[in-house]
Amino acid sequence: MISMEGGRVEESIGELRRTFRSGKTRSAAWRKAQLKALLQLIRDNEDKIFEALKHDLGKNPVESYRDELGVVEKSVKYSLSHVDEWMAPKKSSMPLIFFPARGQVLPEPLGLVLIFSSWNFPISLALDPVIGAISAGNSVVLKPSEQAPACSSFLANTIPLYLDSKAIKVIEGGAEISQQLLQQKWDKIFFTGSPSVARIVMSAAVKHLTPVTVELGGKCPTIFDYLSSPSDTEVAVKRVVGGKWGPCNGQACIGVDYVLVEEKFAFHLVLVNVTIHCQLLCSHASLNLVWQRLVGMASMFNLCSLVFLLSQIEMLKKTIKKFYGENPKQLKDISRIVNKHHFQRLRNLLEEPLVAASIVHGGLIDEEKL
Repeated sequence: MISMEGGRVEESIGELRRTFRSGKTRSAAWRKAQLKALLQLIRDNEDKIFEALKHDLGKNPVESYRDELGVVEKSVKYSLSHVDEWMAPKKSSMPLIFFPARGQVLPEPLGLVLIFSSWNFPISLALDPVIGAISAGNSVVLKPSEQAPACSSFLANTIPLYLDSKAIKVIEGGAEISQQLLQQKWDKIFFTGSPSVARIVMSAAVKHLTPVTVELGGKCPTIFDYLSSPSDTEVAVKRVVGGKWGPCNGQACIGVDYVLVEEKFAFHLVLVNVTIHCQLLCSHASLNLVWQRLVGMASMFNLCSLVFLLSQIEMLKKTIKKFYGENPKQLKDISRIVNKHHFQRLRNLLEEPLVAASIVHGGLIDEEKL
């Protein structure tokens, strides 16, 4: 763990750059050794990682392995089996004027890489970019999200015990530390997070012409094919519910946000309201439907359409109860909102008059358990 008092940021970055310039990180042997050490870190500290994820997000061990440890382990193994291939020169054609010369493309590491990870998957979205940076032969600074403090502390205290501390460092801190880091010159920045913070990162990178990769939260649709059989529709409903709450209980950028359908099936758009309001209620696994809109649209539909809508509502409610029980607040195996700030933001949305009046299933909150 690096303390960032005084000029420690510059000092740490200077050491990393000297290590890279020495050529130490370029060899296949070094890259493979670091990847193997990272794999050992995961295996040796599985229980500690589960505990940290439980503390920060309430994740249960099954979810933690599926979305965090398992992802990292698979990525490490894949990289280990492909490092030699990635490093190998690639043949390239040459213009006739250069005959009989032969051309090659030589993959080269960029240098010093800064990685900002996010809080919703604080282990996998921290270590997966590190794996890529190591595999490419770079020196690395990892800045974990301060909103997942237990996982951040784990990474800061554990990584130096396994990986080369002269080439790979973890720097903890909040916005002030992030600003200090962004003032430095980097050869690559990898950021996972919100568009608003990404703008700050990219604005800082422009000053040094630093290439940036940003992985941002977006909007993920589900596409419904209404030519499918009723049994397929039932399966699809289950997958919408699982796709919304399964990854980090709705706090994932890959969670379902809305549904796309053909215009002639517009009366099925009740599912759009379902998925949007599922996001609002991700802290306690309940289901919202915009009932007033449904009643307003009913006059435009024939009886069969309305019956279909009601059956969809019941199917979704039934699926929610099957997945999360009658009292989701008591569940011990469901993730929680990351902190009170985000909890209050969702609570304010629920308390808006139009939303509050439209709840037909769920709607309870638990401030103590988030």
